[in-house]
Amino acid sequence: FDFSTACQLPSNALYLCVYQSSKEFIEDYLGWCVGNVRDGSPVAPILAALLSETVCVLFEVPHDVVTQKVQMQHAGEPFTPSWRTPSRGWGVARQVWEKEGVGGLYSGIDAHLLTYLPWSMTWWATYELGKVVLGEFMDWGPANVGAGIIAGLFSAIISNPLHVIKTRMQCDPAANQVGVLGLFASIVANEGPTALFKGVTVA
Repeated sequence: FDFSTACQLPSNALYLCVYQSSKEFIEDYLGWCVGNVRDGSPVAPILAALLSETVCVLFEVPHDVVTQKVQMQHAGEPFTPSWRTPSRGWGVARQVWEKEGVGGLYSGIDAHLLTYLPWSMTWWATYELGKVVLGEFMDWGPANVGAGIIAGLFSAIISNPLHVIKTRMQCDPAANQVGVLGLFASIVANEGPTALFKGVTVA
């Protein structure tokens, strides 16, 4: 049972539950002032995405920190499983905890929120509105697929620069000390603006 699974399962379940319940609550009780998705208002999915993404940092940030540190390790680096660290991910998590404390597992939390809040809000707003628009011209299934593709494209482009900054802050303590704005300026000055869009095709 890897560290990644231990974080992702509760995170995904919590995210979807919080999003769906908060979106329904907002539309049912606040729809009179924020509007409804069916009427072309993106406010409910934006607020629901904001809430669900904020709640899930409890699991998502430690997962990101540990996963990135595992990926940066050399393939031949020795590791001996034990009951306390049954996998390399748990081993890295324990090392971070012992050396940096709980704060080390939440390194770059500000960059994480700055990355995934815009991504999540853009994805859900585009997806929900896309379903309504495409649903006028096609069946439910193709409309959902099309809305998902469009939402993925828009959200990846918008959030990729912040994702680059987040990854560097979580993997490099020196970059983390500079801060989001300082690292942003450094990347643009030393590597050019295109460096902020590395990996956008993968995303």
